[in-house]
Amino acid sequence: MWYKSTGHGDFEEPISFDGSRMSKEEDSIWFRPAELQDVGHYSCVLRYVCVCDLMPDDYLKLICMCIFTHVCSALISQHHD
Repeated sequence: MWYKSTGHGDFEEPISFDGSRMSKEEDSIWFRPAELQDVGHYSCVLRYVCVCDLMPDDYLKLICMCIFTHVCSALISQHHD
């Protein structure tokens, strides 16, 4: 899920991608083309997933496997000639 910073350290609502001008591919965000209103800090947090199984044994045992994927960020800045 990608978020755009409001500039004060807080993040706005998640960005919705319509696929026409802005799109996401795995941990990348694409602007085709980038526009002045796109300037800002962007962050995404990918999934943290745990899968647990209760294993019958001499006693009940809970086995969990957790996977954490990374946090990504991007900065879009205005180019000055």
